[in-house]
Amino acid sequence: MTEVVLKIGDKTDDGWIYAGESPDTHKSFYVAPKDDYKSNWFDAVDQAKYLQKWTKGIRLPTKNELNQIFNNKAKIGGFDASGEDGAGWYWSSDSIKSPYNEDYPWSKRFSDGAETYNRISTSSVRFVRD
Repeated sequence: MTEVVLKIGDKTDDGWIYAGESPDTHKSFYVAPKDDYKSNWFDAVDQAKYLQKWTKGIRLPTKNELNQIFNNKAKIGGFDASGEDGAGWYWSSDSIKSPYNEDYPWSKRFSDGAETYNRISTSSVRFVRD
């Protein structure tokens, strides 16, 4: 029996896309085949929790995973990289605390790799799973 070796960008039987080894968990992780929707970070986190009822382990990518996805965006495909009118930003699960103990989530723009922390804007959501 031959072992199937996935390459970044390969689709699995259930349509998810292999994204390589997570720099955080050191396990294989997979990217949803398309963006889920645009939302604020809090709604994206809630949506991931809701979807976990049907897809085990679904979540927002970590900052390191999102960087890896960005570096392989051509192989994975389907990202909004227009960069126009605030488009093309993607949420991660990572955030920093403000001096007032508020979460400021990290996001990355796929047109040019710019990074920022914010909490109010609307960004794209591309879920991952282990």
